[in-house]
Amino acid sequence: MNTKSSNWTGRAHRSLESAFGPHTSHHIEAPDDYPPMPAADVVVVATCAIAALALTVMALMGWLV
Repeated sequence: MNTKSSNWTGRAHRSLESAFGPHTSHHIEAPDDYPPMPAADVVVVATCAIAALALTVMALMGWLV
């Protein structure tokens, strides 16, 4: 919430219904099973994980200034 905005009224929503309207449920349900990730997404996630690991190793070894 941006308190500097001209739309700021000082009130925060107390429930899902007051925040998002009458068409929301009163509880959040997490799905039991997720569909498998597409191969392209697996490649992106694996590439990011390898890059993060490489940067962490480089930082610990002092190769990054």
